[in-house]
Amino acid sequence: MAEKFNYVKRGYDPKEVDEYISKLDEKLNGYMEKDSAITNAILSAQVAADNIVKNAELRAEDITSGAVQQLKNISESIVKLRALLNQFTDDYQKLIKKYLTDFESAQIDMLGQQLDRLQKYTESLASYEEQQPDSALSQPAPEE
Repeated sequence: MAEKFNYVKRGYDPKEVDEYISKLDEKLNGYMEKDSAITNAILSAQVAADNIVKNAELRAEDITSGAVQQLKNISESIVKLRALLNQFTDDYQKLIKKYLTDFESAQIDMLGQQLDRLQKYTESLASYEEQQPDSALSQPAPEE
């Protein structure tokens, strides 16, 4: 952007130099305005970026604390479910033992009752036979 100035008495033409300086001043002011706008844009972008980072950090903390709480809840649920499973297992085993014990007792009682009836029946048959002297059981078998 070097300009050539006309020579006049005692140097360059002051009017041309003044015009050139004025143009340079305008360009410099334009560059300074652009520099100021760019600086403001950079500062705004930096503030926005800081806010984004801060919000992201807060959101990450919320997510992390929420996840930790969910993990604690899941862990507590697992403990409760394990206790319920153990209780169910114990109750089931007790029920099976009771059923088997009841079943065995019932079977034994039934067998005892059948033996009692059989004994009474055989005793009553024996008593009846003793009272009947001409019974077929007490008579000797005919000889051939």
